[in-house]
Formats: sequence, structure tokens, C-alpha cells
Amino acid sequence: MAVKPIEKAVLPPVSAELLANYPKPVPPKSGEAAVILEHAAEYGAWCLKRDSQVSGWQQWYRQGVNDE
Repeated sequence: MAVKPIEKAVLPPVSAELLANYPKPVPPKSGEAAVILEHAAEYGAWCLKRDSQVSGWQQWYRQGVNDE
């Protein structure tokens, strides 16, 4: 019985945006409305970046699975 070698897995290239580390915004220092509103805007932008990054990883994974 001959042993069949397993081919080395080849993954698709990864975009630099998927590897970026976006630092989480620092919590507000005070409870003033303007400070909280500014933090909410920064936090929302951070969430959108992370959501986009997760979607990109999911797309990258599906591309690799479909190429097999």
C-alpha cells in the first residue's frame, strides 16, 4: 500500500487592513456631555473599523475555502 503525500496548503494573500491593530478609545475622563459625546463618536468609529476587519477576514476565509 503506497502512502500518498499531502500537498502543502496554500492560503490566499492577506490584506494589510486585516492585520491592522486599532487601539480601543480610552474611556472619557469626565461625565460632561461633550466629552461623552466625543467618546461615543470615537468608539463608534472604532467599532466600524473592527466590524469591517471581521467582515474582511470572513471574506478572506470564504475565498480560501472556495479555492480548494
